[in-house]
Amino acid sequence: MPITQERQTIQDLRGVGFSEEQALLLAAKLESAAQATSEDLKGFIDRRLGEMEARIDLRLAQIDAHMAEMEARFERSLRLHLATILSAFVAVTGLALAIIKLFPGPG
Repeated sequence: MPITQERQTIQDLRGVGFSEEQALLLAAKLESAAQATSEDLKGFIDRRLGEMEARIDLRLAQIDAHMAEMEARFERSLRLHLATILSAFVAVTGLALAIIKLFPGPG
């Protein structure tokens, strides 16, 4: 607690009948409790943020793995489609050559 608040707290306690010694002791205990609570809260927040960060990291790793799997599947599919197109092209070219040989033109 800032010094101005501590002084005001001591004055308030003295104003309601606490002795100087009682007011000082109670103000010190209040300050100690406030600091402990603040540290506990900070620790709690740090732990929760750490847990959240770990969960986010895990989820991002899962997403990365899924994306890598999808990229691999896409690549395999693309290769299969390209092979199919190339096979069809070779077949059509072969058929065209066969037709040309079967039906020679004039001359």
